[in-house]
Amino acid sequence: MDSKASQKLMAELLRRGATLLREPCPNCGGILLRYGGREICLACEDITSMEDLEVKLPSASSVPSHRIDVVNRVLDDTLARLERERDPAKRVKILQAAKLSAELLKALKEMES
Repeated sequence: MDSKASQKLMAELLRRGATLLREPCPNCGGILLRYGGREICLACEDITSMEDLEVKLPSASSVPSHRIDVVNRVLDDTLARLERERDPAKRVKILQAAKLSAELLKALKEMES
């Protein structure tokens, strides 16, 4: 895809809510965008139009598994802190954090299915 067409597609994605990421593409060093909850490199994905984007990428409603893994680790760490904590007031705060993490985890899993 020529530079002008690439710029036009990138502008369209940005108008539709994509975010230009600070980090370059780990594969080619090109520009990385976040769109529909996914990181996209137009060059690596060989996306030349919005139609290509819809065809080549899975539904944006699914949640990347690494996000679920992150929330699982946070929940595990929070529960480990709860086990060690002896101050009742601090335990309440840790329990609240654990509850929020569990709710987020449930929501992510529901989005995934």
